[in-house]
Amino acid sequence: MKKRACLALALVLVMLLSVGCGLLPAKEQTFTRDGLTITLTNRFQEGEREGYTAYFKSTQVLVLALKEEKSLFAERGMEVDLDGYTQLMMDANGQEGQPEHRDGLTYFTYDYATGGEEYRYFTAAYEGDDAFWVVQFACQKSKYESLEETILKYAQSVQV
Repeated sequence: MKKRACLALALVLVMLLSVGCGLLPAKEQTFTRDGLTITLTNRFQEGEREGYTAYFKSTQVLVLALKEEKSLFAERGMEVDLDGYTQLMMDANGQEGQPEHRDGLTYFTYDYATGGEEYRYFTAAYEGDDAFWVVQFACQKSKYESLEETILKYAQSVQV
């Protein structure tokens, strides 16, 4: 009887450690916030971040989303399409060049260093009926190559 109890306890501990260490496979999880829907995994937590409409984080990827009403551009007499909006975001981030297009996405990438760490940002832009969205996916630059396909999958899941 003691042997079974010890075995059961050991099994429970292994299962708990597997969950805590991320050994069990992540499950897709859809998040919705202020007109944005994105499919990430259950390893992400939703939070608040000043200056952003939506914020999600995991141990490897940070997702920051900003919604900007089209009326803001119209009030300034600006006619902006998706490429134009993306170019404005590039200019705001000090990035030269033109927006890139891949697998139905309009995006740009850039690197940013802070606190002794260097990060790569994959920044995708989206156009809804009444607003533009910019969604940034950030990770350590050294891990970007191994996470790029996952980030693309996340970016392609966005609906506005």
